[in-house]
Amino acid sequence: YQRRVRGNHSSPAMKTLGLLVAGLPAGRLPWRKLERMVLEHGLVCFSWGDQHHALTEQNQVDFSRHFGELEMTPGSSHVLERNGAITGAQLPITALRNSSGRVIREGSDQDKWMDYLHYVGHPVGGHGFGELIWHSDMCYLESPAKFSFLLARAVPPAQGCTYFADMVRAFKELPPDLRDRVAHLSIKHDASHNSAGTLRKGFTEQKDPRKVPGAVHPVVRWVPEIQEPALFLGRRPHAHVIGLDLDESEELLDRLWEHSTSQAIQHQWSVGDMLCWDNRRMIHYREAFSKHDTRLMWRTQTRGEQVRAVPSQHQANWSDLQP
Repeated sequence: YQRRVRGNHSSPAMKTLGLLVAGLPAGRLPWRKLERMVLEHGLVCFSWGDQHHALTEQNQVDFSRHFGELEMTPGSSHVLERNGAITGAQLPITALRNSSGRVIREGSDQDKWMDYLHYVGHPVGGHGFGELIWHSDMCYLESPAKFSFLLARAVPPAQGCTYFADMVRAFKELPPDLRDRVAHLSIKHDASHNSAGTLRKGFTEQKDPRKVPGAVHPVVRWVPEIQEPALFLGRRPHAHVIGLDLDESEELLDRLWEHSTSQAIQHQWSVGDMLCWDNRRMIHYREAFSKHDTRLMWRTQTRGEQVRAVPSQHQANWSDLQP
C-alpha cells in the first residue's frame, strides 16, 4: 500500500495496517485464516489479477459468505442478464456504477460482463462521482455491517482512490484526558443522509443534529475477536453526542475526527482488486473523480452485531494501552 500520512510522523500501528494478498490458490481456501487476516490487519486487498474477467456476481457472493451471513446493501436489486433484462433473481450484492451510457464494446469478450449494468441508460448506485466523506458503513443501523467487500470492475485512471483509517489505532493514541472523556458517551448516527451528503428518499431535511433519526451507539466499541477497543464515529455531518449541548458536541466531534483521520493509508484501485475490511474498526473515504470516467464496483457485506461498549474489566486497563 501507498501510505498517506497527515502530520509529521507515522505511528507504529500504521505499519501493520492493511495486507495485500496477490492471487489466491485454486481449490479449497483457508477461510478461517483469511478471516483472521482481516481481523488482525483491519483491511486486506485480494488481488485477482487476470482472473477477474471470469468472476461473476455469484462468485463474489459465495466468497463473501465464508465470512458470515450476507445482508442486502442499499441499492441491492434484481440481478440483470447480460442483455439488460431482469432475471427475477436477487442476490445480496450491489453494483455501484457512477456514469450513464453504454459501456460494452462490441467484440470485446472481456467487457461483456459490464453489459448487465446498462439498464434504461441510467447509472447504477446512488453515490455519483463526487467525494464520499469519511464514514463507517451502515453506522446508522442498530447492527451495522461487520465485514465489507468491494470488487473493482472498472476504475478511472489515477482517480477515485479510497483511504482507510484505523479506529483501534485512533483510540490507543487519544490523549488520556480525551480517552477518559469519551469512555461512557454515545453518538446518534444520522440515517437521513448518505455518505455523499444526499438526503435519502422518505426523509425530511433536519438542520438540528439533535433531531435527526438514527441509531445511538457508544463512542468506544469493543471488537471481541481481537480484544481491542475502537472509536466508532460513523460519519461527521449531522452527528450528535448524546447529553451534550450542541456547541460542546460539535467541538468534541471535531476534535475526535481531526485526530482519527490524521493518519490514513491510500488504496489506488486496479481492476480485479477486492478490498475486505472490518467495518467495526475501519473508516474510509473516497476521492472524487471525473464525471466522464466510469467507476464500477460490486459491493457485498456481512451482517453485523449490536454495537457493544467496552467491558468494564477492560476499561480498567486503558492506561496501559500502547499505540
